[in-house]
Amino acid sequence: MAKNDTQAATSQIAALAAGTIGISGKPKTPLPMPALGSTCGVMVAEGQVLVNNETGARFEEGKETPQTVTVTTLRRLEDGCLVRVS
Repeated sequence: MAKNDTQAATSQIAALAAGTIGISGKPKTPLPMPALGSTCGVMVAEGQVLVNNETGARFEEGKETPQTVTVTTLRRLEDGCLVRVS
């Protein structure tokens, strides 16, 4: 695989993980910010290491985690440290 092909594939995998594109490769509409106190599914952004304040454990990269929305959750979503997936 050529270097450009590898970079393109890596970029597409990152976009899939971030939820910005679907399996078809077409862009997805970003989910709106959740309301405080609601529950949503989040994933840690690639390259981030974050502690889940609900469990005290790290978020697992590439795994959706249910999260009760707090001010910290909203800040992490806004900063791009967490990505809302459901």
